[in-house]
Amino acid sequence: TSADNGRTWYEVLVVDPDEGGPVRAFDPELWLAPDGNLFVIWAQSIGHNGKISGVWSLKISSPEEAVPRYGQPERWTDGVMMCKPLVLSTGEWVLPASTWASTDHSAKMAVSTDRGKTWTVRGGCNVPKDVRSADEHMFVEHNDGSLWLLARTRYGIGESVSTDRGKTWPELKPSAIPHTVARFFVRRLDSGNLLLVKHGPMDQDVGRSQLMAFISTDSGKSWNGGLMLDERKGVSYPDGQQTADGLIRIIYDFSRTGARHILMAAFREEDAAAGKDVSGAVNLRQLVSEGSGGREKKAEPVRDAADGEALRKQTPGSLHADGFKTKDASNGDGPLKDADYLWQMSDGSNAIGSVGSLKSSGAVQFGVALEQSERLASLARGGGVGGGPQIDAVGGLDESFKVDIIARHDILDAEVAEFRSVTTRFWNPKGDRIRLFIDGGSVTFRNIRIRPLKDT
Repeated sequence: TSADNGRTWYEVLVVDPDEGGPVRAFDPELWLAPDGNLFVIWAQSIGHNGKISGVWSLKISSPEEAVPRYGQPERWTDGVMMCKPLVLSTGEWVLPASTWASTDHSAKMAVSTDRGKTWTVRGGCNVPKDVRSADEHMFVEHNDGSLWLLARTRYGIGESVSTDRGKTWPELKPSAIPHTVARFFVRRLDSGNLLLVKHGPMDQDVGRSQLMAFISTDSGKSWNGGLMLDERKGVSYPDGQQTADGLIRIIYDFSRTGARHILMAAFREEDAAAGKDVSGAVNLRQLVSEGSGGREKKAEPVRDAADGEALRKQTPGSLHADGFKTKDASNGDGPLKDADYLWQMSDGSNAIGSVGSLKSSGAVQFGVALEQSERLASLARGGGVGGGPQIDAVGGLDESFKVDIIARHDILDAEVAEFRSVTTRFWNPKGDRIRLFIDGGSVTFRNIRIRPLKDT
C-alpha cells in the first residue's frame, strides 16, 4: 500500500497457499468493486494446467487503511483470470476466466448476480487451436448492450462480439489491432471513451517494448493519440484503474527475472489523446516494487556501450556444437521421453541451457539465433526462425550469454541473455527433436549434457 500517491510503498500482504508446497499463486489482480470493497484476485494451481486451475479472491473491506482487514480467501470459478472483472449495465459482475489452450471455448465469461457470492459460467468463445495462446481476454460493453471480447493469440489480438449477453460467442477472429503475443489492457473510462494500452503504435507490432496509451471515442473503431509510458524492451502486462478525480494509473512489469520491477504510470485521458503531457499530471516509471523470492536475481544485460552508442553489429557467422551428437527421441528411448530434464550447454565459462518438462516424444523446435547482433530465440514447427511464434529479440551483445527455456507441457517460458522474452503456449508439444540454429553472428556450444531436472 501507498499513502503518498505512489511515492513509497509498503508490503502488507503475501499470498502463499502452501508455503514450500507445490501450489502456485500467480497473476494477481486488484479490483475495486462498486460496493467499495477491494478484491485481490489470483490464479492458483499446481503447474500450468489451466483445466485444474482456480480463480481465488480475498475481499478487503478497508482498502483505505495502511494495513487492510480481510477474511478468508474464496474460490470463485475454474480456470485462470488475468484481467479485471467488469460491471455490466444490468448490475451483473462478469469476469474473464480461461482454461488456456487446453480446451475448446476456453475464453469464458463467468457471471455473478449477487455481488461476487456465487459465479456461473454463462458462455465461452472458441479460439482456433492453431492460434491459441493464454487468452488473457477482456470484455467491453457497447452502448447497444453487445459485449466485445478481445483476446491474446499467436498473431496478436483477436476479437468476438456476443449479442445475447455472453451466452454465445462467434469463433475468435483477428482484430484490426496489430500486437505482439502479450497481454494488453482495455477499459471504458468515466467519460465513456475507451482506453487501450498496448505495445507500440496502432499500426505496428514492436514486441514487448514501447507501452503506449490510446483513446477511442467511437467504441474501438478508431484510436487516437499514443502517450509513451515506457519505451524499454522488457516491459509487459499493463493493468489499470481510473480514480474518481479522473487520474489513470497503469501498473506493469519490467525485466521479470533481472530487475524484477513493478512500475506505475499516471496520466489523464487528455494526455493519452494528445500523445503528450498536456495536463501536467503525467508521472512515469514510478517504482512500486522490486520483486523478491524465487530464483536469484540476474544482472541486466548490457545493451549499449558506456557512451550510449549501440554495441557493434556482428556479421553473419556460423553455429558450432563441439562434440555434440544428435539423438532421435521419436523411438521412445531418447532424452525427450515423458520426463523432466535440465539441458545444460556452455560456451566457455558461461552456461547456456534450457530447462524443460518435455511431454510425449519431445517438444517443438527450440532455436537460438543472432541477427545483426540481436539475439532471437524461436519455436518453429518446421525449423527456422519464421515457422513459429518468435521470442522478442534482445539488443546486441559481443560476449557470452545464457538462454533458459522452461517448456512445461504446452507452456513456453523463455529467458534470453537474462532477459525475460516471452511466456506463451505452443500448438504442438509432440515434436521429435530440439534444433539449435543461428542466423548471423557466431556461437559455439560446448560441454552439452542432459540430466533429469528432478535431480538438480
